[in-house]
Amino acid sequence: MTNTEPLLAVEGLTKLFGSFAACDGIDLEIGHGEIHALLGENGAGKSTLVKMLFGILAPSSGRVCWKGKPEDIVSPAAARRLGIGMVFQHFSLFEALTVAENIALALDENVSIDEISQKAAELSRAYGLPLDPAAHVADLSVGERQRIEIVRALLQNPKLIILDEPTSVLTPQEADKLFETLFKLKAEGRSVLYISHRLEEVQRICDRATVLRHGKVTGACDPRGETPATLARMMVGGEVATVMRDDDAPAGDVQLEIRNLTLRPRTPFAMELKNLSLSVRAGEVLAIAGVAGNGQGELFDALSGEYTTEDNEPFASAAARSVGPASTAAACSAPASCPKNATAMVQSRRCRSRTISCSPATSRMRGPSSRAGS
Repeated sequence: MTNTEPLLAVEGLTKLFGSFAACDGIDLEIGHGEIHALLGENGAGKSTLVKMLFGILAPSSGRVCWKGKPEDIVSPAAARRLGIGMVFQHFSLFEALTVAENIALALDENVSIDEISQKAAELSRAYGLPLDPAAHVADLSVGERQRIEIVRALLQNPKLIILDEPTSVLTPQEADKLFETLFKLKAEGRSVLYISHRLEEVQRICDRATVLRHGKVTGACDPRGETPATLARMMVGGEVATVMRDDDAPAGDVQLEIRNLTLRPRTPFAMELKNLSLSVRAGEVLAIAGVAGNGQGELFDALSGEYTTEDNEPFASAAARSVGPASTAAACSAPASCPKNATAMVQSRRCRSRTISCSPATSRMRGPSSRAGS
């Protein structure tokens, strides 16, 4: 065998769920030392395909060839033995355990925690993915948690690593560090199957791209010779409409207003909200921006009534009020007088948008202005 033969070849791979073909006769080749993009809309079959490659799902028909030899990948353990690793979009980590303990759970061999800690520290430094093996996952950022997933995949010494939407929860700086790691893996002769909706990233780092639509391969290309617009057309099968914002659209009355909302964390791993203030007007789209895990969930729980007034009353520091039609919103001047589940309707009209960002240090909402009249 020479390196002209593909590392992985998929031939006519099909997966049926009843009469529905999630993947329909897919052909795909991944070469040695290649970063290969897998593109497609949600529901195109990308996740189903990689789950078959990693042994989570059994194909209905077709075959997978590894280094020219047909293989029956019956489980993730079988995939890892071949040399296939995978980092899922949604992490599989226990927050109460340390980095080393989480890595140990994914290893097929019986290895001591001390040995895992040493190997993980050495590997993380070698690939520019700094980790403290003794740190608890609950204390780590989203980017650091992803490093755990990548390091424990690398500890299996894979020849092919599958990355499912790896930058969806990363800051731009963290994404750049990830790309440096991928280029290092490529230089070592390892291959990467890279799933992403961020087409600029695909152009930047990928050597080839395969496009899926409705479970079928509809095209392949060198993404460096394409534009985001042409890649999007391949994904959807037609022109993609341009979304334009109307800056002149007037905003209506304030429909929801929060004043100095402070909520202590309800669990050891929850995020505290501190003196949070914002308002939403009718006909306005207000974005809550920030890396996942910085208080967005806690804010939405408070707004939806998941955190009731009775629960919050001991640690609500200031008034929060909803302003809107009497039938859909309630107003109050102090936490004690708030209804347990107050909601407000945000009317859908021609919209003006604003962005409120979430600070990792304090989970305090901030932006150009979060007050009414901005």
